[in-house]
Amino acid sequence: MSSLEKTYNTRVLQCETSQCGHYILEESMNCVTHCVSPDCHRQVGYDVNPLEDGEVDEVRASQFAICVTHEILKERARARERRG
Repeated sequence: MSSLEKTYNTRVLQCETSQCGHYILEESMNCVTHCVSPDCHRQVGYDVNPLEDGEVDEVRASQFAICVTHEILKERARARERRG
């Protein structure tokens, strides 16, 4: 597993167990995606067309993961620039 995947999975797990921990797993995905990245949540349309409880939308899930991965890469680049 790449460090990007680990970072992504860590963010998801943190959201599942903290901010969205009061939901059962089948009902938590809208909360989790918003918690992980509000911008990516909006970009893939979860805000206007939320998942139904237990729904799996592989296309949007993939788009969301790609969006968050790009965010992580940008964050890492900014951190490197700050360190000089």
